[in-house]
Amino acid sequence: RYIALFHDFQGWCVEYGYMESILLIKSFPDKASKRDPSLEYLEASELQNVLDQLVGSMAYYVVKFLALTGCRAGEMTALTLDDIDQKYIHITKAYHIQNGIATPKTASSVRDIYIQPELAAFLKEYKEWRLLHMMASKIRTDKLFFSNRGSFYCGGTLRRKLHSMSNKYHPHIFRHTHVALLAEQGLPLDTIARRLGHSDSRVTKKIYFHVTNRMKENDEQ
Repeated sequence: RYIALFHDFQGWCVEYGYMESILLIKSFPDKASKRDPSLEYLEASELQNVLDQLVGSMAYYVVKFLALTGCRAGEMTALTLDDIDQKYIHITKAYHIQNGIATPKTASSVRDIYIQPELAAFLKEYKEWRLLHMMASKIRTDKLFFSNRGSFYCGGTLRRKLHSMSNKYHPHIFRHTHVALLAEQGLPLDTIARRLGHSDSRVTKKIYFHVTNRMKENDEQ
């Protein structure tokens, strides 16, 4: 059944020019073991290394924003300047490649992200850069982040940029990185979960306990 669906999907790809021909298969290979989600985040030094390679580009500000807020890529894409006030970033919508702007992933995804001092300083810096970038590119838009043509800066755009640096980088890794950074700062798990818009997440819990246990081990050495 899954193979038939896979062939149907490939047929759609061929019809719309994404593939040249259908790859016929009789069985799927054995399921590969999943990588431990607790490894799917960057240490502060690794994050800084990524940022250093992106300095001066829109991708630099997008990555830093994701790491400081824990937003999903679709939530970031849908943000406008009106979604941000002095205290909060209001997450009420998300961008989906099939449907455009729509409701977020889950009911708990609708939330207000508190703007901590580090995030406030970043937003101030970014808005100044954003204005200069708009003037230089002759773009007028209310989107918080945007492409060189003024259209949506979506997760796929960032993914391609990151993959040109390393195939281990992807937009969602910065959401996991946000969890790790907050855990290192001593924030409780329920506070982090609310900030991310999670009602329950095994991945968030696993990252949180991995980081906090590692910190305890380091303290005992």
